Order: sequence, then structure tokens, then C-alpha cells
Amino acid sequence: VLVRMAELLREHPEWGIDEAVTAAKDLIARGHMSFIPKTLAFLVAGGRVSNAKALLAGVLLLHPCIEAKDGRLVAGKNYRGKMNRVIYKMMDDFLVNNAIAKDEVWCCTTVGFEEGMKTEVEEYLHNQGVEKVRWSQCGGVITTHGGPGAFGIAGFRAK
Repeated sequence: VLVRMAELLREHPEWGIDEAVTAAKDLIARGHMSFIPKTLAFLVAGGRVSNAKALLAGVLLLHPCIEAKDGRLVAGKNYRGKMNRVIYKMMDDFLVNNAIAKDEVWCCTTVGFEEGMKTEVEEYLHNQGVEKVRWSQCGGVITTHGGPGAFGIAGFRAK
């Protein structure tokens, strides 16, 4: 939201405070973010998932999609498979279920995410019609919940 807001302010130097606040509120309302942890280790350590559930998820290769909704992190759909496969299913669901505008999408990763996957993810998103893919390191909240190797995607719902 902050980066997009800075770009809008640069594009519209004539805006007063009221127009800027309106634009910021619009971006916040249309913003969506989801991420998938590679393992549940950090969720177990934080008391969000029991050891038994984490063990079962590890055996079944389950990766919960965690979504930011109304300022809270909530568990969404579980994806089954290896991390390098489930992120594609998650990206498809993210783009379709949230009616994300295809002009720009942000991807974020935590330390331990395979760097080679970034090129594949970008190519995949471009094939889905996304014009611009931006990359960022995940912030503190996502990192402490997702742990090493987590992948996140964010964007704004189309107007």
C-alpha cells in the first residue's frame, strides 16, 4: 500500500490531503495478501499449531494458505504437495478468488526460499496475464509466522 500510495502521490502532485486519504483508503480496502509457509515449525513455536497437527501436515505435505483479512492472519485453504508445486495452485486461487487486478502483483519470500523459483514464478504470473511482478523480502509478521522458505503474494482487487 505504501509503495503504491507513493507512486500515486508522485503522479498526482495536485492532490490535497482529502484526495490522498481517499486514495489510501481505497487501496487498503482493495488490498489482499496470502502466504504459504514451507513448514509449520514457526507456527508450532508460536503456539498457533499443535505438534500433532504439524507432524501430520509434514507427513501429508500439507501447506496452509494464511491470508490477511481485516488486519488479522487467518488460515485458509490447505494445499497438498511439495512447496515448489503448491505455490502455483495458491497463486491461481489468489488471482481468481480475489479478482486481483493484473497490472501489478507483489511477491514476497523469506530467507530459504529457492532463488531459482523466482524466475519460474514470474514467468507463470506473466502467462496468467499479470503485467508487472515486484519482489520483496517478507516483513516481520509474515516471517515470524511463515518461517524460512515461505512465499507470499499480494495485490489489489480490480476496480
